[in-house]
Amino acid sequence: MLKTTTVFITILSISTPVFAQATTKTLPPRPAYSAALPNTLSMTCGEARNLILSKPEGITMRTGANRWDHYLHDAEYCRTGSNNLVPQFVETKDNGTCHVGFTCLSVAE
Repeated sequence: MLKTTTVFITILSISTPVFAQATTKTLPPRPAYSAALPNTLSMTCGEARNLILSKPEGITMRTGANRWDHYLHDAEYCRTGSNNLVPQFVETKDNGTCHVGFTCLSVAE
């Protein structure tokens, strides 16, 4: 029993750093990048909608501290190969549920 316990502890001590390394690879985007994105919380609902309408290929916008997504007004620019659009409602400074545009339904869904 002692030998089995020693082997288990040895394996655990060797494998623990590997698990720790695996979790550090999924980091959020750099703050400089996410800070440069337009933030819906600092726009009116109309400004957010107009910004999306002005970009035919869509635009990535922040919708909170660590939240963002790519919004479109047309299925023509869906990168997922899908023509299905999902309506998106975000918080703006004058509206808690502003319909700004759409995101593409992924093929896997």
